[in-house]
Amino acid sequence: MLIRTVALGAGALLLVTIAPASAHNLGVQGRTFPIGEVDMRLLEAQSLSHVNIKKIDAQMTRSAKEFPDHLKQFVLPAARETKTRWVDPSVVLNRNIEGMHRTAGGQWRWGVLWKQGTVVNPLKYVRPTTALLYINGLSSKQTALAASAVDQWPSRVVVIETQGDPVLLAHQLGMPVYMAKAHSLDRYQVKEVPSLVVPGPLRTGHAYDLRVTSLGLPYTGDNRIIGHILDQTWPADGVSLKLIKGSQKAYGGAAQ
Repeated sequence: MLIRTVALGAGALLLVTIAPASAHNLGVQGRTFPIGEVDMRLLEAQSLSHVNIKKIDAQMTRSAKEFPDHLKQFVLPAARETKTRWVDPSVVLNRNIEGMHRTAGGQWRWGVLWKQGTVVNPLKYVRPTTALLYINGLSSKQTALAASAVDQWPSRVVVIETQGDPVLLAHQLGMPVYMAKAHSLDRYQVKEVPSLVVPGPLRTGHAYDLRVTSLGLPYTGDNRIIGHILDQTWPADGVSLKLIKGSQKAYGGAAQ
């Protein structure tokens, strides 16, 4: 042990003892783990080794087959006569819409594009390129009308079922078929089926309205009505029918 004298001033002295430094091995305290980075590929492989792939595959296959059974069905009356209504698709924004906008100096800034309460008509900014044909998929006459329409205008007509199995009809038509949603039926004011929904023709008083046309029985002449509406909405198609037919064939449907 060392003793050191430290002068504090005014004649006072302080004696400090300094013990020699020493180290002791305290042993292992608790569980230890090796330091190292886990190989994520090895970890995933180890995790997958405990997964029953066949069971999961069977569950997913069953879920896919049962999916159409759980789709919500909408019971709409059959149209009694052919008539057209014009629907204003404008909405009132319930919140500010923000995004990038260019300043007067040419710089891009994040800010409010449209303020809450602004009335916006989507047709002034985006023009749909397809018509929506709402049908009752449980009606053989309406599915026949849909088949004839997509055969003549495969690039323009999208079929939407209010009732039925869209997967089954998709394979019959050779192209995707969709199930109606409550918000779209309400927004487009589709009250009966079959109904054709298209944007209003340009350079007319209804350019920014939706044209909702109910197609009444019999449907034998309705393809002429559909064709007339499509020609008014999109005067020039510009889509290769051969290309569309090729896509239908690749999809695996009945349409060739």
